[in-house]
Amino acid sequence: MKATLLKLTALLLILAGVAATCNKPPLDYPVNIPFTEYSLNGIQCQWANLAYDGKVIIINSNEELEKYITCASKNYPEIDFSKHSLLLANGTKNSGIVKVNINNLQQIDSNNYKLNIKITSFESTVAETWVKALIVKKMNIENNTKLNITEEQWSLGLELGYYKEKIGGTYKVQFYDRENLGLHSQYLTVVYDFKYEIFRDSIKIKADVPNAKFNTYYFHIINNTKFETNFPDLTSTDSVYYIFEK
Repeated sequence: MKATLLKLTALLLILAGVAATCNKPPLDYPVNIPFTEYSLNGIQCQWANLAYDGKVIIINSNEELEKYITCASKNYPEIDFSKHSLLLANGTKNSGIVKVNINNLQQIDSNNYKLNIKITSFESTVAETWVKALIVKKMNIENNTKLNITEEQWSLGLELGYYKEKIGGTYKVQFYDRENLGLHSQYLTVVYDFKYEIFRDSIKIKADVPNAKFNTYYFHIINNTKFETNFPDLTSTDSVYYIFEK
């Protein structure tokens, strides 16, 4: 009797477990998947053999990874492929690229993923390629990861054109390329070249003037039609500031 009761109890427990599994609510897709960006910056390695076709490659071993990396020596950052996979996204943009950011990686269903990337670009006649790599939990090679790319146009935040200083001359502000702009003086023959640096609260542009006592000065954007700069003063050791308005 006791044996029969034990068997019946065990059967009921098994049936209860099956029922609980069957009644488990389905996973609510999409799900954000954690990742860590993987970079070759600062080492003597670079990506190779990529088609730059807007696709994502799933890499699950060092042997596979070495197909896409060239190094002076095998000193690229190690990945534990027993637990992780490397997603290697790459593509081409028919304009200049300022930056490429990964917004998130989402699992759409049991076998499909979406990698959301934002590209900031600027007008250019030269196409550029880009690569983004990220480490995730182990994925099957059969899993399908598609790119979803959004774009925004880069802006320095300053309208180009002619700006006048109250007691000084007039300068024409123009871009040389995505990292440089020039101030062309209307009255002088000199041309000031600047390189910009983006800060949290403003965009500052620094420049060097050869053979000047003050060879380090800056260009600060106040708003889209007003900027401040301090040109080198060759007659003193004081910094001279000017504000230009369009």
